[in-house]
Amino acid sequence: MEQNEIQVLVEKSRRQDASAFALLVAEYQTFVFRLAFRLLCDEEEARDMVQETFLRVWLSLDKYRPEFRFSTWLYRVACNLSLIHISEPTRLDV
Repeated sequence: MEQNEIQVLVEKSRRQDASAFALLVAEYQTFVFRLAFRLLCDEEEARDMVQETFLRVWLSLDKYRPEFRFSTWLYRVACNLSLIHISEPTRLDV
């Protein structure tokens, strides 16, 4: 998908257009999964991170600055969430 098409979908998504956001998810979910899997080394955790990333992106679209590529911002969100997940101490249920 061309960058200008991505920007149109982002702008529609900012106006709460869920179908436009679904197209962004379809375009980038593999990209986010691969990044999360490389960082987390666990397929299930990577799938969870994809969901968490797109939830955060949906809730934070107002913070996205269109002068930058959407994929760069998305990469940063996914990377930060994965690194936070890695740094959390493991909780043991006793």
